[in-house]
Amino acid sequence: QEEVSLWTMVDTWEDLRKRARMLENSIDAKLVTLNKLACGFSSRQESSVSVNSSKEKVFNSLSAELEEMIVKLVHINDEMSEHIGQHQRSSPASGVWASNPALQHTLRRHREILRDYSTEFKRSRDNVQNQLQRESLLRGGSDDASCLNNRLKPSDFLLKEQEHIASCDRLLDEQISIAMSAKEHTYTQRMTLRGISKKVTSLAKKYPIVNSVVQKIQKKKRKDTVIFAVVVSTCLILILLYLLRS
Repeated sequence: QEEVSLWTMVDTWEDLRKRARMLENSIDAKLVTLNKLACGFSSRQESSVSVNSSKEKVFNSLSAELEEMIVKLVHINDEMSEHIGQHQRSSPASGVWASNPALQHTLRRHREILRDYSTEFKRSRDNVQNQLQRESLLRGGSDDASCLNNRLKPSDFLLKEQEHIASCDRLLDEQISIAMSAKEHTYTQRMTLRGISKKVTSLAKKYPIVNSVVQKIQKKKRKDTVIFAVVVSTCLILILLYLLRS
């Protein structure tokens, strides 16, 4: 029953990861479209009023879709965190699975992707809103001017560099965290093996037959060790005598 529960737990996790990846890919594609909105689909023959109206419709539709998908991704990330936290407090087998460093790293990575997409969406939405406002005021700018107006400001480049530096810091923190988690995981395994050894010893003391078998095994092991030591010593002595005579 515990094995079936473990398989169900893994299947649920994989299903959540699959849904999260699908949403992340969809959000990424929508963000690309949103970033190209200000200079991507109007033609020179259209009037500025119709262009502005068309852009506003597409912008409103994209913004609504992105907001909805980001909310769904937030819920899925919460479900993933709750799923891992729930099984960390349940049976030992599921606790070992839920404490896997690779699993924790995957969860943190999905959270970072969500945070980055949320930040990118807010920045892109503000840029397009400003672009639409400028077009509404100017009513005559060309596509090239629109593209230029939609470029990042120097402060945006500095913010982008700051985000890259912060991302590097997060990556270093992740590596340190993974190393610490691996150390804790190794310690847990060592304690588990020590507990198994104690149980075997207790079982040997409890049942004389098992104890007798264990003692015979240990006696044979000591005997083999002595024989091996004698053979090695003899070989070394013979080699030494050969070297002295030659």
